[in-house]
Amino acid sequence: MTHDEFVSLVKRLERDAARHPLSYQMRAIALGALAYAYVALALAMALAVLALVIWAAVFGKAVAVLAKIIWALIAFTWAVLRSLWVRFDRPQGLALERDRFPALYAAIDEIRAALRAPRLHEVLLTDDLNAGIVQHPRLGVLGWPRNTLILGLPLLKGLSKEQAIAVIAHEFGHLAGAHGHIGAWIYRSRRSWGQLLERMETDNRFGSFVFRPFFRWYAPYFNAYSFVLARAQEYEADRCSAQIAGTRVAADALVSFRRASRCLDARWRRIWSRADDSPQPDVRAYSELCAADFELAAEDAQRLLDAALEDQTGYGDTHPCLRDRIVALGEQPRVPASLSESAAEALLGPGLAPLAEWLDRAWEQAAQKSWSAHHKEVGERRARFAELEARSHEGRLERDDAYHLAELVEQLRDPDEALRLYREILAREPQHVSAQLAVGRLLVSRGEEAGLSHLESAIAVHHSAIAPATHAAIPFLRAGRREADEQRWMARAIEHQEALKAAQRERDVIPFGGRYEAHGLAPEQVAAISAQLADHKGVRRAWLVRRRLTMFDDERPQWVLGVERRRRFWEAETKSRDLLLQARLTSIRVSGDVRILVLNHLGRKARRPFRGPDSEIAVRVATRAASATARAAR
Repeated sequence: MTHDEFVSLVKRLERDAARHPLSYQMRAIALGALAYAYVALALAMALAVLALVIWAAVFGKAVAVLAKIIWALIAFTWAVLRSLWVRFDRPQGLALERDRFPALYAAIDEIRAALRAPRLHEVLLTDDLNAGIVQHPRLGVLGWPRNTLILGLPLLKGLSKEQAIAVIAHEFGHLAGAHGHIGAWIYRSRRSWGQLLERMETDNRFGSFVFRPFFRWYAPYFNAYSFVLARAQEYEADRCSAQIAGTRVAADALVSFRRASRCLDARWRRIWSRADDSPQPDVRAYSELCAADFELAAEDAQRLLDAALEDQTGYGDTHPCLRDRIVALGEQPRVPASLSESAAEALLGPGLAPLAEWLDRAWEQAAQKSWSAHHKEVGERRARFAELEARSHEGRLERDDAYHLAELVEQLRDPDEALRLYREILAREPQHVSAQLAVGRLLVSRGEEAGLSHLESAIAVHHSAIAPATHAAIPFLRAGRREADEQRWMARAIEHQEALKAAQRERDVIPFGGRYEAHGLAPEQVAAISAQLADHKGVRRAWLVRRRLTMFDDERPQWVLGVERRRRFWEAETKSRDLLLQARLTSIRVSGDVRILVLNHLGRKARRPFRGPDSEIAVRVATRAASATARAAR
């Protein structure tokens, strides 16, 4: 299902849900149950066939033959069961115990009682600007959820106590009452079946072929059906938030979250800018986070709110836009008052300081490597910039160096000066994709329509520009409330991403009946491969062919290297030995995408791609010197 088809289906389903809400909910529940029914039917059929064969073995005569069939069916049934197993990672964070944080748990208990929400198993503190209730299914796709409330310390430091309670009530609202149970079940099902399909596509386990065609159809269709309910549940959760905290506080919490996000981003940029000059992290990232970090000047806060209110509800996310959520609460958007006491201070009390210090240490340890690498990279950029600038004054810059200098000017000095340099590059070479992207990105960031034409020009030269061009264009289009143009750009980006995924799936599976031809490599390239093969004593013979692909074949060719493993007469053919050699051969280098197959255990069909003339390459022709040269090159 393409993005346009998904949006069209969701719009139609929204109309159906508005006209007949109860009927629509019943249809969504039935569709959610369909996957469980299909899985149960597949397993029942496998077990029924197994039982029938066992019965025939007990009362029949061909016991030996049937015994083999029984073992095969048992192996198949086990493979089917394994293909259905999806492991969900448990949420991670610092556990907040009830006896250490009585104020927090008193607020949680009051919210749960008022909303009649299900039992909460644990509360975790994280370093994110976020909050949520995660239902971790202990039995995978079969459910039995464990409910975990996750609270981010930056969120608690950026909101007041009343606003944080509104946010927590919103999260409990997703699980409250009959609506919550149905919504949570549909959400878990949507997540489970989506992850199951993704796992089947990547792992390609035996037995998954029973389910893969069904879930390829089912997952996107159920995603569209549940999308409508998920959006409705966001409004319902907002009503639960208003029930607990009041409509004004609930609306202010939505706006304060936007302000906290903007301020926190700016603070992290300031922190990481210190790595330019300091080789070691020199900040207590969470202990030093205070109310002043979430302050904005009155005019900046109003501009931020006005920009947020320009957003439109779309189909890339189940959350409605800010304006629609505030209007649904019956309130008018406004800039909330400044913080006098944060929710972290009010709800965590004396336990706040040690929690923040623990997060400080965890962040410093996690950031150490990136911080040092950033410091080193900035030093190298500064040195490179000085070198290129000196050569520029002498008029000795090649094309790539000129573009690199423009990048460094943008990063280290002045975007306006960089824009002039990018335009000079385009004046000499209009087909320069990176320069077109850079000019387009800088122009749209300044609100200039001309930037879009540069982004389109970059895409016209090469499809790899679609993602960065879309990333630059969307904020500009969204600010101008050009919804149709925004959807067109997004649809193209999604379609391109789907094409890239399809191309990767094609590359990952090597069909023995595909299109293969002579490798077409120069003799010296083949000699280099032979020299590398000579390093592996287990290789007896080798063949090299080029595989013809349906997508992006000319941009990134794919070669298939078939290898026959040397086997002593007393050794049995084992798949494990072949895979071990195949793993070692991944060090073989070919300019492009090379896939290696050890053929011994794969049967005659696996040798079909290598039947063409001149596909076999020598293994033992390399001299010691050539082999040493190949190793040095690697």
